[in-house]
Amino acid sequence: MPHEINGVPLTPQMRQALQRKPLAPHSVLPPDFDDAAYLALHPDVGAAGMHPREHYVHYGYREGRAYKFPQAAGHASGPKPTILSALMGALKKSPR
Repeated sequence: MPHEINGVPLTPQMRQALQRKPLAPHSVLPPDFDDAAYLALHPDVGAAGMHPREHYVHYGYREGRAYKFPQAAGHASGPKPTILSALMGALKKSPR
């Protein structure tokens, strides 16, 4: 059992929640759901002693909570343009 995920330390409650049996597959649960990342991103879930999948199915997806760490810039899918960069591109193309 890891003691930290992406530099975020896991509390004893988080590690205990990860060891519980997860829920059966559920229609709301994304196929790439990451239990450890969900607990690291939402320490209140581990502190409550809930399994991350259980929390996501009952509350997290309605609250719009992230269920995995964001992909690093330059990942295979490519960097995502930001609103600012899109505006800057538009300004450079506009006639003066």
